[in-house]
Amino acid sequence: MSEKINHFPSYISHNVEIYEGYLCLFDSIYRTQVKFLPLRQKYLDEAKQACAEFDFDSLKRVAAFAEIVDSRVDYWYQVWTPELIIDAFKDDYSGHKKHYASAVTGSFEEFMEAYEKFINGFFYDSVKTPFDTYPDEDDLLELQRELLAELVD
Repeated sequence: MSEKINHFPSYISHNVEIYEGYLCLFDSIYRTQVKFLPLRQKYLDEAKQACAEFDFDSLKRVAAFAEIVDSRVDYWYQVWTPELIIDAFKDDYSGHKKHYASAVTGSFEEFMEAYEKFINGFFYDSVKTPFDTYPDEDDLLELQRELLAELVD
């Protein structure tokens, strides 16, 4: 049985990564935006060909790998972090306080229902990336407390 070899550059500064079945190209080392493709054998074959042509971790090899994604994906997609999602929720809350009042003043379960409804609407027109991360329960409890304090003031 032949061993599978990852031909992709290995340093974070190269901005190319295989992750959860996707071939990803990042905008920078900060990874705020990403272009990604479902991993296919033909992309691995292109990477293998670049390996034969260029030294490991050379800039030309990195550029060849980046081109595999960049030539097939036109748009950069925002990588959503817990902080960005909470900020987006706060923005929506600011514009619709009456709509959220019962969820903010009610139980945590009621707040979570409102949050889930927001998330479903928020990502309706957006592309989810393999790197999106969501706020955890503690973050959302703190958010509810913060919004309740703001509402009471």
